[in-house]
Amino acid sequence: MAYADLREFVKRLEKEGELKRIRAEVDPILEIAEVTQRVCRPRTGDEEKSRLEAGGTKNKALLLRNRRDRGIHC
Repeated sequence: MAYADLREFVKRLEKEGELKRIRAEVDPILEIAEVTQRVCRPRTGDEEKSRLEAGGTKNKALLLRNRRDRGIHC
């Protein structure tokens, strides 16, 4: 399916429950990879197991809303 723009795609992800918004300030060079790893790393436990058995997915799309400005512009 084609989307008109990024906003439409984000709305669709949100509607489907596939979006996780990260509101904390994140350094684009040092922290984005770590945040992604922590959020997407498989968890262990009954909640995760039951969700997967019900046909759910482990990971969500991440929307990082607050990027720390490092003064680097391309």
